[in-house]
Amino acid sequence: MMCPCLSGKLYKLCCRGSHKDPSSVASPEQLARARYSALALKKYDFLIDTTHHSHPEYQEDRESWKKTMARNNRGVRYVGLNITGSESRAEGTHAVTIEAASEPEKMDDLPKVLLVRECSIYRYEGTWQYAKAEELKREVVQGAGSARQLSGAKVDGH
Repeated sequence: MMCPCLSGKLYKLCCRGSHKDPSSVASPEQLARARYSALALKKYDFLIDTTHHSHPEYQEDRESWKKTMARNNRGVRYVGLNITGSESRAEGTHAVTIEAASEPEKMDDLPKVLLVRECSIYRYEGTWQYAKAEELKREVVQGAGSARQLSGAKVDGH
């Protein structure tokens, strides 16, 4: 199976290692890809394990948090990821700008694509963790053809 992060690599050679061992994530860009793949593959434990305790959606109750994620992702297919920028902000803090696309698993007559653009802030405290989203923009595009085309998702290596 190809990796859902759209690296162009097989999943087992790409994000699978990160999903099995979050401490193996070497960079914020790698974590951004692994988190996107985890959403696509419904690997909620990985998402929880890589979310910083300061994140606004962080919950102590893991089971409740997983149920919320599952409910929010029901019927969604993740179809595009593009990392458009990456910069160090301060020691232990890094920003990764992404564009991501998702669409309903069941299409109706008028296809819809949700485009998300955000600057994801990661903090390093022994491992990289997702701390917050800045400059978050969401846009629903109706009548869109290919979500990959629409998101401008380039298959870039990492």
